[in-house]
Amino acid sequence: MPVLYNKDMPRNPIVSKKIKDVLQKKHLASVPQILEILEKNGEKYNKTSIYRSLEKLHEKGEICRQTFSGNESLYELRKDHHDHAICKSCKKIVAIECTHKKEEQRIPGFFIDHHHTILYGICSDCLIIKEELRKALNVS
Repeated sequence: MPVLYNKDMPRNPIVSKKIKDVLQKKHLASVPQILEILEKNGEKYNKTSIYRSLEKLHEKGEICRQTFSGNESLYELRKDHHDHAICKSCKKIVAIECTHKKEEQRIPGFFIDHHHTILYGICSDCLIIKEELRKALNVS
């Protein structure tokens, strides 16, 4: 009986390239968002091909998989190390410069090969809306 799928089988390089093109333009994207962007560009790929290609790109270290809240994975290119800030109000995620230096990341008896910091707060857009609402309601 022939093997229909093996995780070590090469993935279609065109799909991987298209995914990287999407992630070049969009910092973080979920599988549904990647599919939507590809479809808007007139390209049709099945979800399984996208997931398999993402898994291969992740294994090769070309992309990162992030799960900030809930179960949805978001993908981004691994080009420069950065951290993220998340607005607790609107859930907007922005990349921020990493302030940790590699030499500062020392824990006795532990080798650190990577880290990810997430800062939570309220973005300026949401602060403006809250301030306007407060003024409109005459609340101090």
